Amino acid sequence: MHSKRGDIKSAYKVFKRQRERDLVSWNSTFSGYAQHGYGRKALEIFEDMQKHNLKIDGVTSIGVISASTHTGLVDEGQRYLNIMVKDHHIEPRMEHYSCMVDLHRRAGMLGKAMENHKWEAISSKCKRVATLLAASRVHRNPELGKLAADNIISLQPQNPASYVLPSYMCALRLGTGKKELK
Repeated sequence: MHSKRGDIKSAYKVFKRQRERDLVSWNSTFSGYAQHGYGRKALEIFEDMQKHNLKIDGVTSIGVISASTHTGLVDEGQRYLNIMVKDHHIEPRMEHYSCMVDLHRRAGMLGKAMENHKWEAISSKCKRVATLLAASRVHRNPELGKLAADNIISLQPQNPASYVLPSYMCALRLGTGKKELK
């Protein structure tokens, strides 16, 4: 409750007063820190959680990758995904892959984001492809933009939104000195 309102200090006090902390209280605490821009503190809490030998779940790993994303800790995000799979035998879901795409996109690592984009079946690609398309515009990468645009249109040709960002990419004349449409 405190965390949702942005009162992280009070949320942490409540957490510390708990005699027994379950997975939900750990997840809530570090996710609250991550959501409010305290990614490093969130990861410290996660490391402390691991010392208590709690079994993590998919929600835990999404929170940890998200904390890595918001603090630009690319290597840590990848390491946590690997720990999730190898040590905790959690099968990554679309949300995990989307977090990894976002992690690499924010770091300007579009090639790596594209690799992540290939991890899932076509039915779950739409959000990630849209994220890659937006990243290609921000980072002025027309090759990735064309690939993402072709993918999103082929995945959802009936959706008018599938054509909006690609139209911006067409309007964006990279390398010609013309300004981007806003």
